[in-house]
Amino acid sequence: MKKTSSTFIIFLTFLVFFLPSVQSEERSGTVKSKGESTILSYSTKYYALIIGNNNYKHLRKLKTAVTDAKSVDKILKNQYGFETRLLIDATRDNILDNVNDFRKTLTEEDSFLIYYAGHGTFEKEADKAYWLPIDAQNDNPTKWIIADDITTSIKRIVSRHILIISDSCYSGTLMRDLSLELSTKGGRDEFIKKMMERKSRTLMASGGNEPVSDSGGGSNSIFAAAFLKALDEADKPLFTAEELFHGRVKEIVAGKSDQVPEYNNIKNSGHEGGDFVFSLKTASLKAGRQELTPDDIVAKGSSLEELEAERRRIEEEKQRITEDRKKLKMEKERQKISEDKAAEIQAQENQPAHQKRFITATDKKTGKIIQFYWDSDKPITDDILDSIFANVPAIERKQSLQRMEKEQLPEFFQKQSISPPLEKEGEEGLKGNEEIFNTAYSDFLKGSFQLAITGFRSYIEKYPDTELAGKSQYWIGECYYSMGEYEKAILEFNEGISR
Repeated sequence: MKKTSSTFIIFLTFLVFFLPSVQSEERSGTVKSKGESTILSYSTKYYALIIGNNNYKHLRKLKTAVTDAKSVDKILKNQYGFETRLLIDATRDNILDNVNDFRKTLTEEDSFLIYYAGHGTFEKEADKAYWLPIDAQNDNPTKWIIADDITTSIKRIVSRHILIISDSCYSGTLMRDLSLELSTKGGRDEFIKKMMERKSRTLMASGGNEPVSDSGGGSNSIFAAAFLKALDEADKPLFTAEELFHGRVKEIVAGKSDQVPEYNNIKNSGHEGGDFVFSLKTASLKAGRQELTPDDIVAKGSSLEELEAERRRIEEEKQRITEDRKKLKMEKERQKISEDKAAEIQAQENQPAHQKRFITATDKKTGKIIQFYWDSDKPITDDILDSIFANVPAIERKQSLQRMEKEQLPEFFQKQSISPPLEKEGEEGLKGNEEIFNTAYSDFLKGSFQLAITGFRSYIEKYPDTELAGKSQYWIGECYYSMGEYEKAILEFNEGISR
C-alpha cells in the first residue's frame, strides 16, 4: 500500500455533521429577483471547525499546519462573523466527536466550515483518500479518517451549504465529482440569489492527485497563504466560494508552485447546484449616522451594486478621517515647537544682567598671561581657568585675524574693537536709538549671538548713517566669530570696512 503524507487543510462550509453549541452572530438579508415580484429571504449563522496538526506522534512533524489553522480562525471570526472552534494537534476521536457535536445542532439555515491542516494520504490499491490525525500510524489505518465517512456524514446534515477546503497531498481525490465552471449569466444579483437558494456540497482542494507543499507562503503553506490573502482582500461584500477560488486562489497557487488547486462538487453528497456565500462584516459608519451592515442594506431592498457603492463610501470616509487626524497631529506638533521657542526666548530675556569683570590670569604650565572679561557672578575656579587656558590657541587665532583686518578698519572701529559700547559705570543709560544698540550688545555679552545679530542689523537698517551703525557692523562680525563661523565673520568685517 503506497501512502504519501503532507499538509492537509479542509475547509468545510455548512458541514452538516457538527455544529457548535455556542450561538453565532446571525446575519440576514434579502436579494431582489430581477424580473420577478418575489424576494428571497436569506438568514444564516456561520460556524467553522478548524483543525491544525503539526506534532505527530508516529509520522513526520509538519511546520505550518497549526499556523495556517490559527490564521484562518482569526480571519473568519474577525472579518466574516464566524463562530469558530479551533482544534490543535487533534486525534481521530477529537475530530469525529466535534463533527458529531455540530451535526446535532446545525439547522437548515446554518453555514458550516471545516478547515483541516495536517497530513493526508492516498491508498492507490483501494483508490481512497484519507486525513491523518495526530495519532495516525504508517500501515495501520485504524486511526485514519477515510473520505467516505465524511461524505456519509454530509448526507445526514440538513444545512443548505457545505464547503470543504483541503490543503493536503492528494486532496483533490477526496470526494471529487464534476468540475465547476464559474457562470454569472443573468446579472450578479440573480447569480447570488440562485447560489443562496440551492443546496451546495463542494470541495476546494490545494491540488489534485499529487503531493503539495507544507511551505512556500512564509509562515503558511502556499495554498493557505493564497486563501487567506483572497479572504483579506475581498472587494465585494457578498461572494461565493467558487468566485474566491477562480478569482484569486487558483491563479496564485498555480503561478508559484507545481501544484494546481481544484474546485469540485462532492460526489454523492446531495449537491443541488448552489454554492457557499461568504459575507464580509462592515465597519461602523461615522458617528451621527445610522449603523448599517451589508445585510441591513440588502434587507431594505437595495441591490448589490448599491451595497458596493456604500462600502466604497465608507472606505473613502475612513481615509478622510485618517488624513484629518494626521493634519491635526502635525498642527499640534508645530504649535508645541512654537511655544517652546517662545519660552526659550522669554527665559533669555529674563536673565539678570551680570557685572562684567576684567580678569588677568597666568597659565601655570606655560607662563602665558591672558586677560579677559568675566560676565558672571560665579567665582572663577581652577577648573574654569584650565578650560580657558585650553582655548588659548583659538583666542590667538582670533587675535591674528583681528590684526590682519585692523590695518584696513576705520579709526572708530579700532577704538571700539576692544571696549564695550555701553556708557561708563554710574552714568545714565543710553536713550533713543542707542537703546537698540545697547540691547544688542547686552545679548552679545550673554552669549545670545543670534539675537545680538538681529539687534545690530535692526539698528543698521533704522540708523545707517550714525557712528553706531559702523560699530554694529563690527559686532556682527564678532558674533559670527564667537560662534566659530569664521568665513561669515570675515565677510562682515569687510562689510564694515566698505561702509
